[in-house]
Amino acid sequence: MLGSEAMPTPLCLAVASIFVNLHGGWAGTQLDDLLPGNRASLGSMIGAEGGIRLLGFEVSADASAYSRGGRVDRASLALRPTLHLLGAALYLRAGAGLVRTTESALTAKDAPGNQEGVFARLGAGVEAPIASYLFVGFGLDAEYYAITSGGLNGAKAGYDVMGNFKLGFELGF
Repeated sequence: MLGSEAMPTPLCLAVASIFVNLHGGWAGTQLDDLLPGNRASLGSMIGAEGGIRLLGFEVSADASAYSRGGRVDRASLALRPTLHLLGAALYLRAGAGLVRTTESALTAKDAPGNQEGVFARLGAGVEAPIASYLFVGFGLDAEYYAITSGGLNGAKAGYDVMGNFKLGFELGF
């Protein structure tokens, strides 16, 4: 019967899955930066993320380029509980990992050059299927980071907030 096929949930109800998504949105150093009419202090961003999910955990790597210059690469391990409701997936994400920036993407010009360090992230979002294995979503993440251009001298700590839309692919096992 036409239209009777069950569409898989974006985060498969499987024990494990692999995923890839493209994301775009805005980033700032405070939540007000993301509100309509305000200018995002870190600018708009576009990027990609990929990884695996296993039993409520997520291991991922992502790269994002910012319109105000620079790029941020992250590798993280996160706890990612998900609630499937009315065909959508509502999730929380709490994790930490390593971060590398180019052209002072997170620190503006406070600490010029490339930087490396650590970050902790807390976020939430919603994803909904649009076709088999494909989903769209929206997420809001806050991060606290500590980065340096080399050695512990001159380490810079700060935080950022990111609101992003995403289009993704997920295959569950």
